[in-house]
Amino acid sequence: GLLLFVLPGIYLALAYAFSVLFVIREGLGPWQAMEESRRIITAHFMDYLVFAVLALIVNVVAAIPFGLGLFVSIPVTLAAQYALFVELRHAEREGDDFAATSELAQ
Repeated sequence: GLLLFVLPGIYLALAYAFSVLFVIREGLGPWQAMEESRRIITAHFMDYLVFAVLALIVNVVAAIPFGLGLFVSIPVTLAAQYALFVELRHAEREGDDFAATSELAQ
């Protein structure tokens, strides 16, 4: 029964990850930012899930040496999340598929 609450919670945490970026960068209100974040991440859910898992692994490994590696890994992770946000927004505005326009896919 607990799994029925955990899985939707993980999905919503991932789906609303860009909310703050929408508020700051595009000046949306909180509810509209949450909806836009959910919409864009749902459209590219597997891409973002892979990113989130890799970011989690990097941050867990960085926490091993008394948490000192987090001083580097957290800013790098946040910068990577911002870069992914910008790439997804650009691909959305151009009408392209993210996987086809990503430099990593080439």
